[in-house]
Amino acid sequence: MSMDHDDPPRATRRGLAGSLSALALAGFSLVLTLSLAVSGVLGGRAASVLAPMTFMAVVVCLWQSLRAAGIITLGRPLHRRHGFWLVLLLTLLALPQLGSFSLIDPWETHYAEVAREMSARGDFISTWWGQEGWFMSKPVSSFWLEALSMRALGAQTAPGQVLSGPAGHFAHPEWAVRWPGFLFMLVGCYLLYRGVSAGAGRHAGMLVGIVLATAAQWVLASRQALTDTPFVGALTAGFGLLLWGWSTPEAARTQRHQLGVGRVSITCDASWLLTALILCALVPQLLLLLFTPPLHAGSVGNCGLPSQPACAPVPLAHAWLSPALQAAVWSALLAPLVRSVTRERRTRRLLLLGGWYALGLATMAKGPAGFALPLTAAGVYLLLQGRLRELGRGELVRGGALLVLLVAPWYVAMYARHGRLIIDELVLRHMLGRALDHLHDTNAGDDVGFRYYVWQLGYAMFPWIGLVPAALLAATRARADRSESSQRVLDLALLWLVVSFSLFTFMQTKFHHYILPAVPALSVLTGLYLAELWHESSPRERHRAAVAHVLGLGGAILVACVGLDLVRPVRAGIPGSARLLHLLSYKYTRAWPAELDFTVPLLVFSAACSIITLLFGSARGRRGLIAAQVCAAVAFAGWLGQHYLVKLGPAFGQRHVIEAFYRDRSNSAEPLIAYQLNWKGENFYTGNRLAIFVSSGQPLHTYLQERRAAGDTVFHFVLETARLATLRAELGRVQSFELLTERQHSDKICLVRVELR
Repeated sequence: MSMDHDDPPRATRRGLAGSLSALALAGFSLVLTLSLAVSGVLGGRAASVLAPMTFMAVVVCLWQSLRAAGIITLGRPLHRRHGFWLVLLLTLLALPQLGSFSLIDPWETHYAEVAREMSARGDFISTWWGQEGWFMSKPVSSFWLEALSMRALGAQTAPGQVLSGPAGHFAHPEWAVRWPGFLFMLVGCYLLYRGVSAGAGRHAGMLVGIVLATAAQWVLASRQALTDTPFVGALTAGFGLLLWGWSTPEAARTQRHQLGVGRVSITCDASWLLTALILCALVPQLLLLLFTPPLHAGSVGNCGLPSQPACAPVPLAHAWLSPALQAAVWSALLAPLVRSVTRERRTRRLLLLGGWYALGLATMAKGPAGFALPLTAAGVYLLLQGRLRELGRGELVRGGALLVLLVAPWYVAMYARHGRLIIDELVLRHMLGRALDHLHDTNAGDDVGFRYYVWQLGYAMFPWIGLVPAALLAATRARADRSESSQRVLDLALLWLVVSFSLFTFMQTKFHHYILPAVPALSVLTGLYLAELWHESSPRERHRAAVAHVLGLGGAILVACVGLDLVRPVRAGIPGSARLLHLLSYKYTRAWPAELDFTVPLLVFSAACSIITLLFGSARGRRGLIAAQVCAAVAFAGWLGQHYLVKLGPAFGQRHVIEAFYRDRSNSAEPLIAYQLNWKGENFYTGNRLAIFVSSGQPLHTYLQERRAAGDTVFHFVLETARLATLRAELGRVQSFELLTERQHSDKICLVRVELR
């Protein structure tokens, strides 16, 4: 509906004012809930109820505001919209207990510590990492998001204050650290649903969204603060916008809406939203260039501690590239792009530009794969279709300019500050080096060839993995009743899968979690296959029925094999259930507490999904089987996120260890010593306020002697449990040596209280 009249009706004005007021109230309630959860005043259970409630209130009020403004014009109420139920499902699966368990070492604490230092140092350009100096292994956007979230929600980032809450409460900064990742994964899944819906129908889009929302690796990643989370969330959003744009006719134009507030009237359309998003991503970068303090090394407030580098000014590598000059150049390039976008009225072009924007965010999070994966898939598709002329309508110029403007300012600023260090470390070592050589690899004894990611996709797509072979076969089979737009969605998803699988298989450095970008592609194929089954009305031909029975039996066996793998030990002392955690973690040989046994629920889910998959070979009751599989997948996803991952927190994080230290110390001056430890949880949860001896020996003895001379006799050590005997031997005869944490909480990290003679 277009609103061309100059003066909107008073009722519309009142409705919009009321909706916006409700939206503001809901937003305030959400921020207040999260802030109280971060401070520790609001307990984990209460926060797990109130956070989803207030977030969904924001979603409902936002929809009502858009409808009151005339931007949403379709007559269907909210409760009859597939997208609403998908957002609700994603919220209920990911948001409860999001911040109620420890950040998991090493990746979550690794990146959270960089973000904490960014906030504590007030330097949002140069990234610093604990006691190890400049951090140059990942681009910056994940750290910006986490640091902004911590500041916005009141998380303490000063040394020694990270776990400090009011009235003696222990804070839960995990809510703030994980919040941006949750939003990225939710928006990514929702926009993929919209893109598939535009090409294949709302029902197919909904099934794709459900498959993705309940796939094991997506569930786990949605509840983690990894650089892969905003990377894959934005990548998925970009792919969804690409599908949406290509399913929109070139002749379609955006609807213009006239908003009246008092005597002021504003005419706007979708280009305003895209322009606002562009400015929100770029203007803060320009402000950071102008207002970031001079370059200093060191962890502010901790520089006098052992192993901590000195706090000192650092000369700029290229002083001629002044912040003012950089800001002026980027502003000059931004102005014509913004002018061009605000004048754009073609819906297709705006959606494609939105896709470029999402790919820019993905690139800011993880590197060139953010744009290389989808552009390669789209380019190969057009080449195979003989439609290369459509590249001219793919917004290559404006989209490429937008991509450069989003990504380049931080790289240039880092080059101006650090010179070749950013190129040598980030670009050559961590980007090219990971592709061409084994960097930090932990796959000793594993087959890292073609099988490697086939193997991991079995766990990543559980419990849907049994339907994947049938979905792949269906995607490559032509159907007379399949529309051109549906076929395009299938083809692009297949190419997305092939390109991502090929890239990560080619890379020499391999981690289990690298295959996450392939999970949305497989989810699209699986969801579309289910949609075709749902709508299939004619009886199958004999040969197709035979193939269906074979696929059902094969899929059931595949689910059973993956399920057995999840309960069969990886190696001595490490159960099969660790394979799910390995989709997120780094060191696959890390010890596993004997008390964490997930065998029974994994066997139950495996058996149920195996039986359902077997029955898919029959032509009867397909809709009931799809519903049963959806219910089983939702139950598994809920168990995985709300039980499995939460139970692992104490064993694979250090929150409980640092809490034990703060409870036991007699005064704030008592030192904490990290003994032969470098997992980064000890850095984050203490605000890097600790004496670090990765290699001990004489430096440790000298430090202890100095502290004893100052009157200290009691010391706390955080260390790996396996090094307890080494610490005892190195300290020699002591007055007391007391283990303050229980092995049932963590077989890996412990806290020791030592009183010297």
